[in-house]
Amino acid sequence: MANRPRSIDDLSNEIISIIIYQLVDPGPLSMTSKRLYQISKDPYVRSSYFLARHGPQQAFYWALARGKLVNSRVLDILFTSGAHLSRYLLQTAIHHYFRTTAHFIKHQWTRTLPLPVFTHFMSLHRYGSDVPLAKGEDDGSIFLHWLKEKINPGQGKKIDTEVIRDLFSKYGFMVFAPKDPIAGQLPLAFALEPTLLPLAVSNGFHMDSKYRDFIFRKMFEKSPRGGRISEIVWNVREMTSLDKRMFLSRTVAAEVCMECRVNDAGYIALKRLDADGALLFSLKDLVNDLLQLFLKTRSITHQNTVHTLQTLFRDFSPDFPSPAPRLVMLITVFRSVSSSNSIFNDSDQSPTPNKNVLERLDSLGLLPLTRSDLVDLLTSAWCEKPRPVFAWAEEEMGMTNEQLRTLAEEVAVKSLTTSCKGKFLRRLVEKFSSVRGHISAAMKEYRFDLDSLPDYWANDDCSRFRTGLNTSLGFSDIYTSWVNRGDFWDGESNDESIESDYDEREQQFTVEEDGKISKGDLGNITQDTLSNRIQLDTENSLRIRRRYWHNSRFLITSDTQLKLPFPADALHIGKWVLSEYGPRDPVVAVFMTHAIVNGEYVLQQYLEDDVPRPDHVPITLKHFKILAKLGREPHWQIWKEIEHSEFFFSEDDYLEPGHRLYEASTYRASPKTKLEDKTPEFESKAPSQSTVSAIEHSTLRKRPRRSTAMAPSYVVPDSDDDAIAEESATLEYQNYQRKSKGKGRAESDLQLWIRHLTALLKEEEKKYKEKKKTIEKNESGKPKHRLPKSDFMKSVAGRLRDLRASERQNRRDEVPHFRRNGRLTDSDCDSVGSDDEEYVLRQPRPRRRG
Repeated sequence: MANRPRSIDDLSNEIISIIIYQLVDPGPLSMTSKRLYQISKDPYVRSSYFLARHGPQQAFYWALARGKLVNSRVLDILFTSGAHLSRYLLQTAIHHYFRTTAHFIKHQWTRTLPLPVFTHFMSLHRYGSDVPLAKGEDDGSIFLHWLKEKINPGQGKKIDTEVIRDLFSKYGFMVFAPKDPIAGQLPLAFALEPTLLPLAVSNGFHMDSKYRDFIFRKMFEKSPRGGRISEIVWNVREMTSLDKRMFLSRTVAAEVCMECRVNDAGYIALKRLDADGALLFSLKDLVNDLLQLFLKTRSITHQNTVHTLQTLFRDFSPDFPSPAPRLVMLITVFRSVSSSNSIFNDSDQSPTPNKNVLERLDSLGLLPLTRSDLVDLLTSAWCEKPRPVFAWAEEEMGMTNEQLRTLAEEVAVKSLTTSCKGKFLRRLVEKFSSVRGHISAAMKEYRFDLDSLPDYWANDDCSRFRTGLNTSLGFSDIYTSWVNRGDFWDGESNDESIESDYDEREQQFTVEEDGKISKGDLGNITQDTLSNRIQLDTENSLRIRRRYWHNSRFLITSDTQLKLPFPADALHIGKWVLSEYGPRDPVVAVFMTHAIVNGEYVLQQYLEDDVPRPDHVPITLKHFKILAKLGREPHWQIWKEIEHSEFFFSEDDYLEPGHRLYEASTYRASPKTKLEDKTPEFESKAPSQSTVSAIEHSTLRKRPRRSTAMAPSYVVPDSDDDAIAEESATLEYQNYQRKSKGKGRAESDLQLWIRHLTALLKEEEKKYKEKKKTIEKNESGKPKHRLPKSDFMKSVAGRLRDLRASERQNRRDEVPHFRRNGRLTDSDCDSVGSDDEEYVLRQPRPRRRG
């Protein structure tokens, strides 16, 4: 502790140099003291700054742009320290300094250097006089001309491949700037000529997974030229032998499989590589995982995708590692047919003989079907019409009506956890009436109490907690993953972010004990085709592609619709349950409890604004306790609902006695009975005897009688209108007093909501204070980190103020009085219960302040 430095002046020069290397602009730091200024002027520090910040590949590019910091000594140290100086960089710098700017460099760059310093820079290279400076003869232009002719033979200038090899091996050709357009063309060049890769690696090229996948995509790309199978196999073998980091990933292999019907050369070459053992994975396992992926997306219903999946299944069946591919094929067969039988005879569907189904199942090798196959098929999210399956079970498997009814009941209960099965269950209930009661009996398995929920204050993971019933359709999850996915051209537009990303492109792999790369590093499979991915990778220029992807990432295209995890025009199961059973049924009560937990989208269908309020599912205090346990904010429609709805402790308060969910519920109590008051009263109670007394003694102030000087009266004698108005007001007030007599009126529903939510909020505040005491404290006795309040506490604390204001307004509306513009005036109050009804009390004029 005695040697601990107290300020930056106590640090050594080496430590200060390391600090300088981490700064984007060390200028302000160097001006704080003479010592720091002298350290920053050291040529070794300046040259090491460019090497540490930008790496050997781009050190010269960034140094030439800082003319005030660079001198001949700094350039010498950079060159001897390993900074890469290619002939391409030298040619571009000379053009930029003496002639014209490069199209991808928009700032001053080398023109900030003094002429003597730039002259010294031109003398550093080892290429002698072999530096062409004419227009179109620099190394970058030669490379682009060669690549253009390689892609489209016969177009452009013919350049031998040996010339390009000399550029890499003899003249150190390599990209030197983050915005150089050649950076995006190098993977394409390596795909066309794999022998260039080791030469580029020797010049400092780093290969990441995106570059690697793009190279192999171009190798397998569909071409009008025939006989490319042997060429593809040779290119893949050559590339994998040159660098251990270059291998065919599962991502690219899955994309090639998705084009098995249109890209025969690439698909056959892939199968040949698998047969020869040149792949790091089994192609059958890859196809198994690929087919299993379609169980979760809508693309399984697309006709072109169906043909592709069936082709893959025929090529690699049987003996798949999992039963998922078999289920995928069953879905594709039964979705495309419909049949007629004695049970399902819908008039809106044209009958199709089971012979077509038999032929398709036989061609795929799926026969014979078992009862478990039918259960898996009917419970999948993509089976919306049960008619063909039940027709097959009756006619081909010989099931009786009783067996079909038992199958329907089993399938209905298993389908409750799939949110998009609303239409399926509706059709099933129309044909089997017993299914409705079977679903009601199954609700006992989905009930839960507060003790079974995770606790927010016990550090449980409550944010991702979901229950089994009434979940969302899953669009938000798939949309988020689609928005966050990365493409080949994704990146920031500023130089520093590109520069930092460019320096970290070397792919790190996990090598297992047997020397093989782990499965997690072999790439993730997707449903994209090879052509679509290549189109995304080569979309115009870098900046246009970035701007295009940023602007279109929130658009729903046909490609994204095929990746949604629910069918088109799906009916949510929660909405079907509400329409089938009614708002005050035990089944709907259980679904409502699950909807409270599972989020906003599911809850809105029970509290829709365009539905009459009696048809809404009641909100209970138990729902608020669930949200308090999870620490979640109640939805805004819940607050809007309780302002005009009845108060219930739990579902059993509004269910009929024979249909209650809990026989001995701890939540049950009559909302209209007087409850034991364990919490302080809120600031304003319901209009009762105390309210009337307050009106008579405070608001309705009575003027003392005067024996003289009576106020003149302007009432028209024998006026019937005044008599009628006076009599009406008197009767209204007497009725109000009659209602207010006795022990006091029962609390209104809104007052009960306020009282119990206030008590619930106090309980959460108590838990918050207890949790706060357990936080570890620092040396000064203060907590090391701030404990935030839960979203439930923040929401309830604010919403209670609005509820109290609404309740006060409701009480004012209950007091009988004459209204002027909807508000209670002093003259109205004084005219009620006063002996001198002709006198009008006027408020004194406010006194002016000095």
